Amino acid sequence: MLRKPTCLLFLGTLALAVGTCTVMQATSAASSRGGGDRPADSSQRDKDPMIAAVVGANDWSTSIRSGKLVFRNEGVYPGGARDDFVEEVKVWFDGLRSRVEQQIRRPGAFDEDRRVETYLRIFDGQRVVEIRSPEAQAARVTEVRSLWRLPQYVGMGHSGMIFWHLVGPSFARADPLGTEFRLRDARLAGEERVGDTACLRLDAPAEDVPVNATLTRSWWVAPGKGYALVQVEEVASWPAGEKVSGKRRVETVREWMQTDGGTWVPTVVTRRSYMQEVGGQEELLGTTTMGLVRGEFNTEVREDLFQVDLPEGAEIIESP
Repeated sequence: MLRKPTCLLFLGTLALAVGTCTVMQATSAASSRGGGDRPADSSQRDKDPMIAAVVGANDWSTSIRSGKLVFRNEGVYPGGARDDFVEEVKVWFDGLRSRVEQQIRRPGAFDEDRRVETYLRIFDGQRVVEIRSPEAQAARVTEVRSLWRLPQYVGMGHSGMIFWHLVGPSFARADPLGTEFRLRDARLAGEERVGDTACLRLDAPAEDVPVNATLTRSWWVAPGKGYALVQVEEVASWPAGEKVSGKRRVETVREWMQTDGGTWVPTVVTRRSYMQEVGGQEELLGTTTMGLVRGEFNTEVREDLFQVDLPEGAEIIESP
């Protein structure tokens, strides 16, 4: 189990408070969180001892139940500075409940309203309340009927999939990464290197997604880092007759730190997005650099952070 934090570690501007982690095989807790339309489970892949080891190692995040994260993310787009952004995100979480404060700055945006955008999202375990700014006169309230759809309503800004899985159930579809490997029927594809890191690659079967596309997923985990997630890739493909033949997104850990308990934690992750038109070459759409500035795990989180103080006279918009 992950014990109460015993230290506060500093690395440059990074501070991370964690305890000691022991890898454990997942229990049936994930199946009790609701599941709506998530993929059907199968036990076939658990017969492979290597897959079982990877799954077990990546279910350790179920021991992380609460904490605070602070991110600073920067996006650069080849098409021009109007879409470049700098984002600051503060996240508090306790079990499935979460609070996200997000501010995005786009100095080069043509639309003045896009130059500074502020969001507050609070999930109390049943409903998500979103307020665009402290002065907003409307609040959007969404009833979350399936935790598998949680990322549609609650996220960590542009902080990405790898950081989502770091805190497991609070954001990553209410399941830790190891459980997602099982649900998506991930299979061992072989050994590959990501930069200087020796990894095992896992591939999931292609699945149909809207609109008229096929999506494939791959993960790279490092046995030498406790099977930590090093890279994730999603590839969407469209059939003949569509203008775009494919889109690809890759997230890769660039910098790490290791806690006193031996846990490897990503501190800098890059995401590159690509698009390929029919008959053309793959083109880079943009690059986002995501940095974990501060992380505190298994610490007490104030109850009032999950309570919503709506602006006076705010209109409530109920979402389906």
